[in-house]
Amino acid sequence: MGFERLCMILQNKKSTYDTDLFSELINAVSRLSHVKYGIEKESDIAIRVIVDHIRAIAFAIADGQFPSNTGAGYVIRRILRRAVRYGYTYLQLEKPFLHKLIDVLAEQFKDIFPEIDSEKLIIKNLVEQEEKTFLKTLGKGLDLINSLVQALDDNGKELNGLDVFRLYDTYGFPPDLTNLILKEKGLIYNQKEFDLAMTEQKNRSRDSMGTISTDWIVLNSMPIDGFVGYGNTSIHGAQLVKYRKNIKKDKEYYHLVFNQTPFYPESGGQVGDVGFVKKSELNHERDIIKIIDTFYENNLIIHVVPVNGFKEDVFSNKDLILDVNKERRLLIERNHSATHLLHYHLRLLLGLHVEQKGSFVGPEYLRFDFSHTNKIDCQDLNKLEEEINNSISSGLILSEFNDMAISEAKAMGALSLFGEKYKEHVRVIQFGDSIELCGGTHVNNTAQIGFFKIISESSVSSGIRRIEAVTSRGALIFCNDKLNILKQVQNLLKSPDNIVGAVKKMIQQNKELGELGETAKKQQKDLIFQDLDKKKSSHNDFQILTAELNINPSIMKDICFNFINKYNNILLLLSTIYDNKLILNIAISKQLVEARKIDASVIINQITKHINGKGGGQNFFAAASGKNIDGVQKVFSTFEELIKTF
Repeated sequence: MGFERLCMILQNKKSTYDTDLFSELINAVSRLSHVKYGIEKESDIAIRVIVDHIRAIAFAIADGQFPSNTGAGYVIRRILRRAVRYGYTYLQLEKPFLHKLIDVLAEQFKDIFPEIDSEKLIIKNLVEQEEKTFLKTLGKGLDLINSLVQALDDNGKELNGLDVFRLYDTYGFPPDLTNLILKEKGLIYNQKEFDLAMTEQKNRSRDSMGTISTDWIVLNSMPIDGFVGYGNTSIHGAQLVKYRKNIKKDKEYYHLVFNQTPFYPESGGQVGDVGFVKKSELNHERDIIKIIDTFYENNLIIHVVPVNGFKEDVFSNKDLILDVNKERRLLIERNHSATHLLHYHLRLLLGLHVEQKGSFVGPEYLRFDFSHTNKIDCQDLNKLEEEINNSISSGLILSEFNDMAISEAKAMGALSLFGEKYKEHVRVIQFGDSIELCGGTHVNNTAQIGFFKIISESSVSSGIRRIEAVTSRGALIFCNDKLNILKQVQNLLKSPDNIVGAVKKMIQQNKELGELGETAKKQQKDLIFQDLDKKKSSHNDFQILTAELNINPSIMKDICFNFINKYNNILLLLSTIYDNKLILNIAISKQLVEARKIDASVIINQITKHINGKGGGQNFFAAASGKNIDGVQKVFSTFEELIKTF
């Protein structure tokens, strides 16, 4: 019987929560929420959950287990967020409140578990920080759950597991918390879909293991406008809002967040921008830092800079200039716009079943994954390439709609990613008849792309194909590399006018030489076999053959099998030197293996010790190699001694 239940019996209470173990905490929650305990069932349950969970949280932290995203720390974080959610939903506690209960616990248990009282400030700070973090997203998360529920069909009872995973991954909603909320509404979610998304996330996390970030250091509270770089690649007067240190694979960086930025963060397949941040007034080389990457995190644009380049006193509360690498951005824009043209012309060529399933857009090349079952043949690839280049040379002008209602966007035929969730207002990119929802950066005119060249077409998985391609400078480099190779082949063949004919002739000649080689090899093997056949000796009722040869190991192996196929009572050991190693083959007629229980693999392991080698095989054939060539005589003498025992 547990301690709480024992108290319930001794105090003659109907519930453990009615005992003095919980009464002080319950009263504290009632005071904070202005909700009286014992009146409403829902609020009573919420209060019980809170007082139960805060005890577990406080004791665990006092014992050294802090909230985190892994292991036992994640359990603490989950139950803390569960308690916050009950307070938020049923007690209208929309500001941090759990940390205020630590004083009650510390006083209650100071003579029994004094660690809570002695570590009270640390525990309160940790709990309050966790509450603040979760409350920032809790309201949004609950709204999203309600939106997902409302989007279900009238008879729908199951939420998409991927949506539940996004709630967990983006807003910190543990699946059991989402499940509890859904259960209250008589709903469930697809567990298999959630597990698949979780597995994929773990695989991604495994690739980036070793990443640790410190807490954000906030320099000011000005609003963050985010990305302002569609029309330009440089802004003046930006302010650093906050920063943190990041350690990734033993390398240190700083993450910077500005109130506004022209740097496009990695998103939608497009890689993040790089460039520089510098003070408006340059007085020293330390007044400029290289930005080496940009990415999204919790709706913030994170700028990555080397750890030795950033000094808070130099960049805080200063007007800053943010400069994107324009040349690199333009290369990315060319590839991104080309990706849209590729998608459009794939659907024209193959059919409307073609849908985007993934992409990568960088400065050097582009990659596009799409739904299609069959390999695209060379003729269709050439046609696809030709049509895309026609669209490029046509000089299609970019039509950009930055804040269009999604219903309006779909009405105009804009393509969207299947399964992707979009806001009520979206950005639409149009080049002629190619219309897509897209947040990335693009060229103003397709003529800026220059030239499009497919470099590969392959299968990614069942029903998914992949095309990799290059444009502009990348296409020029690719074509020049191929032409240089072609020129080298021309020079080697000494046939500049008819390379294909010269190669065909060479292939035919090589085939004829190969046939001659095989004939010569067979003749050599037959001659060696005939010579060795004369050197057999007899032992009891079987034949013995040993010989040191100077031939290719493959020929020696063939000779071994020729002997055991011809004779049903032969045992042979052959050797040759190849690639500075002594090669040994032992072969035994299968009938002899059965009759005498002789095992070639056992014998070879007994004799290879003399050549510092190793080997193995089957009972009728075994092979070995060793570097001590001088031990060959000892090998044969040991073999002969073994034979006498058979």
